[in-house]
Amino acid sequence: DNINADLTTVFGGGWASNANIRWGVVGVISASQGLTNGDPGRTNYFSQGFDGDAGGSPVITLSLNQRGSLAVSADTFSLAMNGIPENGAVDGGAIYSSSGLNSFSSFLPPTSGTNFGIGASPVISIGSGADGLDIYRILHSTSGADLTASASPENAIVGRGQYVGSVTLSPTGDLSVVPEPSTGLLAGAVAFAALRRRRRA
Repeated sequence: DNINADLTTVFGGGWASNANIRWGVVGVISASQGLTNGDPGRTNYFSQGFDGDAGGSPVITLSLNQRGSLAVSADTFSLAMNGIPENGAVDGGAIYSSSGLNSFSSFLPPTSGTNFGIGASPVISIGSGADGLDIYRILHSTSGADLTASASPENAIVGRGQYVGSVTLSPTGDLSVVPEPSTGLLAGAVAFAALRRRRRA
């Protein structure tokens, strides 16, 4: 998919070299959804920036409290985005103000004390030279879970990030997922967001 039109509308023509624009991926299977495509309720998806080879970022590990905080925060963000129409671009995204209620940026410093309640940040700067985002699946429970993921050689372990793929964004707006997500894991579970960095006064 190409999202250049969306990014240009929001950030202007120079978005690809603007280090004040951050992007990230976060998602969750909410507790109320229960088991969905091999993911039990409160399964989180969270991105980490990588330089060089996809899958090369540090593996994220979350405690019980961190997994709960992330799941609640990601679900709150997801519910705020439900029903927002595309902005008119082909395969475009929804555009939602960073000052809007429960926007992506409202869960990041300096607006909140931490990143979605866990400390680790899911975002990188677009103009930073980083190659992309690795996406990790983090189980809250193994009850009924599919423990495999196509991009990971190891079975999932509760609380430890399982690499499921990477997302890259080219300077011309091509958004790619490698490997392509299956109909199960990752499908419909994550939300991509780009936002301008807030500056302290």
